[in-house]
Amino acid sequence: MPVGKLVQFVELCRRSGVDVSPSESVALMEDLSKLPFEDRDLMEEAVVAVLAKDPDSERIVRRLFKIFFRGSSEPPKGGGGRGSGEIGRGFIGKERLEELVEGEKPSPSLAQRMGASFIHHLLEGEMEPDFGSKLVSRFDDQQAANLINQFRQARQFWGLSEEEREKLAEGLDAVLGELWAERRIDADEMARIAAEFQPVIKARIESRKGGIESALRDHRRFELLLREFRFEPEAMGVLVRRLSEALESLLTRRIPVYRRSSGGAIDMRATLRKSLEYFGLPMEIVFREKRLQEDIVMLLDVSRSHLWWAASGLLVAVALNKAARRLKVYLFAHDLIDVTKDLKEPEKLIVRLKEFSGYSDYEAVLSKVLSDVPVHRRTTLILIGDCRDYRGRWVKGFPESAKLMRKLVLKSHAVLIMNPEDPSRWRIKDSAALHYSRAGAVLRHVSSPMDLALTLARHI
Repeated sequence: MPVGKLVQFVELCRRSGVDVSPSESVALMEDLSKLPFEDRDLMEEAVVAVLAKDPDSERIVRRLFKIFFRGSSEPPKGGGGRGSGEIGRGFIGKERLEELVEGEKPSPSLAQRMGASFIHHLLEGEMEPDFGSKLVSRFDDQQAANLINQFRQARQFWGLSEEEREKLAEGLDAVLGELWAERRIDADEMARIAAEFQPVIKARIESRKGGIESALRDHRRFELLLREFRFEPEAMGVLVRRLSEALESLLTRRIPVYRRSSGGAIDMRATLRKSLEYFGLPMEIVFREKRLQEDIVMLLDVSRSHLWWAASGLLVAVALNKAARRLKVYLFAHDLIDVTKDLKEPEKLIVRLKEFSGYSDYEAVLSKVLSDVPVHRRTTLILIGDCRDYRGRWVKGFPESAKLMRKLVLKSHAVLIMNPEDPSRWRIKDSAALHYSRAGAVLRHVSSPMDLALTLARHI
């Protein structure tokens, strides 16, 4: 394979969210130099073996390979196709469409109908995706852009099934591959368009370091990101994994302190190994990863006002699941729902959060925690919510739920309340936040998922 072409392909993979190191690029170049350029299947497997690190990246690499290395090998034949005046209204028939592709360059109106007809026949299973490369090769740049827009409109407005969406994406791949082969589109544009039709690619791009950091620092951005992919299970899975991995690194990172009680004992073996880099001098102290000694019980408020904060809490729970000795996670509004088992597939639970939403009743929920949840002196209880006891009883301005909170404080190792609501609103009538603080709970304001993770890391 020509070196320049390989470099372009690797760059396309990077722009589509696949992490490729310089050493991997060199290894790929060495591997492909030993393979015949004509054997595309063998080349594809070699590329996947080097660049794909997980199922998501494998799917993206295979998709991009097919786009990048496809395209008609010969230009379409010229011919005496008939003009658009002889075409009836509606979709053009399959046979007639094949004739037109072999004919003269179509007029703008005919090109529009040819594009719509191809998409129709493609979705009906009457035409192969590769026909798209022949079709777009007959179009000028404006007609090609219009064809891509027709693909967009079909995806957005035609109410397609998952199978039809996949067919549509394959047809678009053929179109993009031909445009690339003719050098009518660059890598940036190709990656951007492919991402529109492949949510997994888009999620990988969005979840690269800058996108993840932006979402974790800004809860509004975090919410918009999850909303965007809530109907795309595979893409949501990619996004959730990336977000939870980032939160895990914040919650369990190595902490430079000397006392075990502060959460970071020195790792003597690792420190000695590190000293070899400095001729035996202990220039860098290595600490063991933080490991939580307490059981964790998480209560996530899914009342309507803070639904997406529960999503943040679920991602934190996924991150904590690897560090906590034992972890139990509950959703609540007016009832308590154990979702610990659902942490194996958090993306599915996040999409369904609205099903559990309602008006909050902290009194009923805390009462159920006391009676049904295993809480003891080695349990840290983490509550993420706004503490608005909308349905609980209040007596002379005092919430009955505060008495229950006091019992939980005495029964557990600690109760941590992470409240995303602005502190200026904690004195509003139905907010029990300050009452819970007086009952002994640790009350903290959090403004973003990153702030939530960092605040928890300081207290657990």
